[in-house]
Amino acid sequence: MINAEGCRLMPYLDLSGAPIHHWQKGATIGVGHLIIRQQWPRFANGIDRNWAESLLRQDLQHVELGVLDRLEACRPRVGARGLRQHQFDALVLLAFNIGLAAFSSSSLVAMLCDSRTVTPYATLEQAWLAWKYAGGEVMPGLERRRAEEWRIFKEGDYGPDI
Repeated sequence: MINAEGCRLMPYLDLSGAPIHHWQKGATIGVGHLIIRQQWPRFANGIDRNWAESLLRQDLQHVELGVLDRLEACRPRVGARGLRQHQFDALVLLAFNIGLAAFSSSSLVAMLCDSRTVTPYATLEQAWLAWKYAGGEVMPGLERRRAEEWRIFKEGDYGPDI
């Protein structure tokens, strides 16, 4: 996952990727680890790759539990046997990137939980691929990422970078 996400050992702004030298909202390090103000002194001078991997494991564990909690509330049935591992993995990748709050309240999750839910999207794929905006603009990198996640969800194809 580090290859797909990218790993930055010095703090940067989440949306722009610009390096930062003091805490700001959106301060990030490693593989998408958001730095809260109180953590800034720990991360201000950077981290090594082992620390980045440790943060990623912690962050992913939190996201996995959050996705599980949300899905347990509705028990989605995707396919004849319910949700498969590759589908869960893709959902975790999406939730990791957009945040658990956005994930939990998304049309995508609503459609997974109840296929009769009325949303602005005709299909689950459309609801998934709609997560392509940052700062109100379509981001080509997010379009690629969503297409890769969808491929994992639909086909179980993790590709070379995941």
